[in-house]
Amino acid sequence: MPYVLKASGEVELFSKDKVLASIKRAGIPKSLWADTLSHVESKIYNNIPTSEIYQHVVEFLEKSPDPIYKSRYSLKKAIMDLGPTGYPFEHYV
Repeated sequence: MPYVLKASGEVELFSKDKVLASIKRAGIPKSLWADTLSHVESKIYNNIPTSEIYQHVVEFLEKSPDPIYKSRYSLKKAIMDLGPTGYPFEHYV
């Protein structure tokens, strides 16, 4: 079983259950779960960064029947990209 390199620098075993939980939390339909997991599992290698696993999920969802699923899955990352203050643009309003 391959290992995953987390953003914190920790290393742990790859868990498809964690990928599945992430997909479920994003509201991805059950009909896409198995195919998404298969796509991700086909791209896994030892010490793969979690950010790359995320990219593989997004890559698959971009090609799904309804690309809105990619937006749903990307929402958390978009919020995190705003930075620790959350809404830096509000300083100018």
